[in-house]
Amino acid sequence: MAWEYQVVTLGQFNGVSSELQNLLNQFGSVGWEVCGFTVTSNIAGNQMPTTTALLKRERSDFAAPAESSPGWKVDPAKKYVHRWWDGLRWTESVHDGTANKVDYPDARQSAG
Repeated sequence: MAWEYQVVTLGQFNGVSSELQNLLNQFGSVGWEVCGFTVTSNIAGNQMPTTTALLKRERSDFAAPAESSPGWKVDPAKKYVHRWWDGLRWTESVHDGTANKVDYPDARQSAG
């Protein structure tokens, strides 16, 4: 199993907030999980601390497209018409022919 990682500045929060929980749930809904975080404070002390998270998810095994510039490409998972290639990886942004949607490329279908 191979992983891809992403560092995300989540923002400034005062303690545990529903806004922070909602942000983390949004990342989780497309396959990302938190594997670390930092909270840094402003030296001058006039701002709330900033929360930054290290996220990971299983890397897609789909091959890169022949034309590797960023853009909409034929979905290698064959679940949608197009999937966004960001120039480095397949993303969760998909298009079904009529509207943009979100789909984690390696999402496992539940047996239930």
